Formats: sequence, structure tokens, C-alpha cells
Amino acid sequence: VTLDSTSPQLDTLVRAFASDRQANASTLRDLYDLVVSPIADQLTTSNLIISPDGVMNYVPFAALQAPDGSYMIDHYTISLVPSGTVLMLLNQRPPASTAMSAGLVLAQPVAPGLPSLAYARSEAEVVAAQLGVTANTDASESDLRNGSTGAAILYISAHAELDRFAPLYSHIDLAGDEINDGNVEAGEVYQLDLTQGTQLVILSGCDTGSGGSGEDFG
Repeated sequence: VTLDSTSPQLDTLVRAFASDRQANASTLRDLYDLVVSPIADQLTTSNLIISPDGVMNYVPFAALQAPDGSYMIDHYTISLVPSGTVLMLLNQRPPASTAMSAGLVLAQPVAPGLPSLAYARSEAEVVAAQLGVTANTDASESDLRNGSTGAAILYISAHAELDRFAPLYSHIDLAGDEINDGNVEAGEVYQLDLTQGTQLVILSGCDTGSGGSGEDFG
């Protein structure tokens, strides 16, 4: 289905919502009208897989509001994928092995030149309690490298910095030591072994859902 909405229309609405989510909450209705209403009659499944492009990566699809006041999350289970190719590759994965631990929960609120993340530590402790593990609230890059393999859930609450000109140098800010500098660069993520039962990775930071073209942090 080809929609009548244009990229400038969508861009204006998404940026308006991002600038003030409370004052401009009505944009969620407008986005629903432009993107979902034209295909609403064809959405006969309860599971939606969405592959957003560009600025649409910033759209909280679960919160889009229908004319009757309900939200998309009231009717659908929503998953996001970067592309159709990624979806195909995910479907080709072998069955996951059994994890060795319920999770690895890391928090590092401090990064050079950036304000401290006020709730990073308490957030990590709440998550760890849910998983029945102990949170590491002063986490280093070495802690991530040494503890990620075999963790069913990997949770990191820390600053992340985007390098738009050299994306593989974008990094998560953890503490450094004599072995690792603390900057977990995107290129270094490939060195982690997340094949041993890891089912979910959560990156919780400040403004990691914004910046660049909409696809950079992905």
C-alpha cells in the first residue's frame, strides 16, 4: 500500500512530538491518521513487525492513538526490525543455547564531560531485583567483556555517544581500567559473544533514541 502522506509531513510531526511530548501529544493522533488509518482494515493480525525508515525510527508506534481514543498497544503486539533483511537473518538463526545466568545488569552514571545519570544506579538495582541477580552499579568495560557471555538478559544503563561521521566509533561510556579504556565502541561490540543463550539486550541512556538520521543509534 502506498500512503498519501509525504516525508516532510511525517518529519514535521515527529520532530514536533520529540520537542515536547506532553504539549504536542496530539501529533500521535495525526501520525495514526497518516500512517495507520489507510491500512487499518488490512491489519488482521495481532502481531505487527514494523521496519521504520529514517525519522520514523523516532515514532513510538505503540502510543499512536486511534480515533476512538485507544492506542496501538491496546490491539497489537509490536516488534521493530531495522530491515527486512535483518528479519530474514533472525529467522535463520539456530535455536538459542541455554543461558548460564539470568542476567548481567550494569550501570555507569558517570562519563567525562557529561552530566551524571541521576537514576542509572537505582534503575539497575530494580531490574536486577526482578531478575534475581546483583547489579553492578559502577560498571567498567572489563565487567561487560568478562560477564556478558551466557547472560540471558544484558542490561546496560549508561551514557552513549553518537559519532555520525564514523559510526563504528560511537560508544557506550563505562569505566576504564588498566586493560580497557571504558569506551565500548560499536565496532567492539562484535567482539562480545552473545550467542550463549542471550535473549535480550537493553541499552538505557539519555537521548539514545534521538540524533542523526534516525538510524544511527540502531
